[in-house]
Amino acid sequence: MAAEKLIVARKCKGSASQEGLNPNCGNSGYKDDPFGGTLYYTLKIGPLSLGTQATWEQPELQADSAVMNKRAIVAGGALTFGDTIALSYGTAWDRYKWNDANRCSKSNTSTIPKSGPNLDRADGGHLDWVGDDSGQYTMTRFYGWSASMNIGPVAIKGTTNKIAGHGENASSAPRKHSEINLSIAF
Repeated sequence: MAAEKLIVARKCKGSASQEGLNPNCGNSGYKDDPFGGTLYYTLKIGPLSLGTQATWEQPELQADSAVMNKRAIVAGGALTFGDTIALSYGTAWDRYKWNDANRCSKSNTSTIPKSGPNLDRADGGHLDWVGDDSGQYTMTRFYGWSASMNIGPVAIKGTTNKIAGHGENASSAPRKHSEINLSIAF
């Protein structure tokens, strides 16, 4: 287990008599001191190895486009048979919470009412109002497997990895990468 806290020289946090951020900071700098932590464990029983790690980070950046906090969980397992064959699988999830909850809203104007008549567009579609936090979080999932076999000076390795949900509001199509390697030591 580990924890971290950075002490920054210039913070934009308002004074005790002031709510929120100091307006003199502009749209850059730190709201407060960044902090984070992680917790992990590993377990090995014979040929089986398991492990997981969870991480939290609060960057405390002030900009609307900045990340409010980052959460990640990584887990994996491997089977090893002697010094010859190894099979493994791993998965991870990254979840980002953004400072701007309205980053993906179709409408970003505070003059639109939140309730009452005329809430629908003329074409029959519904407007996304300010306060809609559908874009506040983005989540990405990674997973993949690998296998290797070593016979004397020859090693054959194969791997495939996939990433899903990356990009703004999971708008990108899943991506996949696979490869096979052959190496010979002289």
